[in-house]
Amino acid sequence: MKTKTITIHALDNCGSCLQAYALQQALIQHGIENEIIDYRPWYIYNNGRPLDWKFFVKRIVYGKGLKDRWRIFNCFVKGSLITTHDTYKTYRKLKNADLKADCFIAGSDQIWNSYFECGKDLAYYLDFIGNQRKISYAASIGRDSFDADKLKFMKRNVEPFEKVTVREKSACDVLASIGIESEQVCDPTFLISAEQYRQNEHRILDEDFGRYILVYLTEASELLDKVVEKLRKRYHAKVVYVGSFRNRCECDINLTNVGPWEFLELIDGASYVIAGSFHASVFSCILKRNFAVIPYENNIRMEELLRSFELSDHFIRKEADMDILDSDISQEKFAMIDNTIKSWKEHAEAVFFDYLKKMEDNNE
Repeated sequence: MKTKTITIHALDNCGSCLQAYALQQALIQHGIENEIIDYRPWYIYNNGRPLDWKFFVKRIVYGKGLKDRWRIFNCFVKGSLITTHDTYKTYRKLKNADLKADCFIAGSDQIWNSYFECGKDLAYYLDFIGNQRKISYAASIGRDSFDADKLKFMKRNVEPFEKVTVREKSACDVLASIGIESEQVCDPTFLISAEQYRQNEHRILDEDFGRYILVYLTEASELLDKVVEKLRKRYHAKVVYVGSFRNRCECDINLTNVGPWEFLELIDGASYVIAGSFHASVFSCILKRNFAVIPYENNIRMEELLRSFELSDHFIRKEADMDILDSDISQEKFAMIDNTIKSWKEHAEAVFFDYLKKMEDNNE
């Protein structure tokens, strides 16, 4: 069976790249051929946001660093993903390509969040494939409420899918409110094993670097400074910051050009992870690392994730929440997380992969 996926795979964001990799690998492991449609619209170069004056200032100030970062992510796409031969930079070129597949798949990541550019782009609703079959896997809308116009847009463009699966329970509720049936499935990064990820890790720190606290994609704040200082004293460890050309906290090293595999290696080796992103939290769970979350936007995704693993107390919103930093996540808790992930995989098997198998059988 030949499938093609549209997702956010070429952004300079480690989580976006790794969710694309994970879904493709899961499909291949199920005997399903897959290509990711190499769609790279203009807004991916500004982290999925409109090009504004800040974007151009950033290019002037950090020009060389940005080029180096994009080189690393392009190497990941070319070396780790199977994509279409051609790259499509506009919706028109994508539509004129006349792509064919037994089934097209939309997802995962926040492709249907209409407060981002991708969620307003018809490409991510597979509008360009005509009457060919299309389904979604763990598409995220990123929020739990939308204004009336955005709901109308969502209904018009999601309704043609023959099978809709989404990442968050809140997305099921939003879609149900506009008459669309959907099922929740796990983020694709949970579909493959920690061992498979570890096979690809790229070493970025020297063997003798020692203990370190990893801080990823968090905003500068007094709360972050206090969390970092507490963990530094507890672990007698260095602090490594990743995710910005500017230091967002007091750190010993700021790594500005970290690709997806280096990102995993940094999480895997950390004594503690302070996460500001959904996927940093996900991989801390998969790789069994101590972590806490300091949120800055789109809290609903991380709130649901931590609630699923009974780790809601690892959400640090104020100084009083910092007591959780005094203890490690227990092995019993990680075993429970493993069991939850196992059940999620089984559910994805029944809801999504069995559906593809039946589709294939009916086509023969």
